[in-house]
Amino acid sequence: MFRRVVASPNPVDIIEFPIILSLLKEKIIPITCGGGGIPVIRKGKELKGVEAVIDKDFTSSLLVKKLINKKYKVDLIILTNVDSVYLNFGKKDKEYSIPKLSLKSAKEYIREGHFQKGSMLPKIKAAIFALENNVNKVLITSPEYFKDTIKGIAGTRMYK
Repeated sequence: MFRRVVASPNPVDIIEFPIILSLLKEKIIPITCGGGGIPVIRKGKELKGVEAVIDKDFTSSLLVKKLINKKYKVDLIILTNVDSVYLNFGKKDKEYSIPKLSLKSAKEYIREGHFQKGSMLPKIKAAIFALENNVNKVLITSPEYFKDTIKGIAGTRMYK
């Protein structure tokens, strides 16, 4: 079985941003950036698709930054396949959930190698980017625990 490997650049813009702003002005909450979007480049006035994978977590963080620049108050919610952020993930005898995670601790855990590259690491890096760009808090959880995470009784809450 063959697997194609393509570039995974960080996004630099969100083409649909004006549409997202229009929805927000109408008090409609858009669900955005799942899957990261279709990677394109500008060729003159046209957009051309390119072979790449856009990271959904960094796309979400970029959206947050753009909304803050437009004076929106924003929190970031990252939905994933686990109920919260874990240290020693997969090591059943040592694994434990982190209900609250500071920006400083997150950076330290990254240096210590606690988060896996294709799994939680991009989510934590995206959360750090968001917090460093004036997001109040970042919530990380699974769809099943979303309501409890909003209430503060599940998931991981990241803060400055």
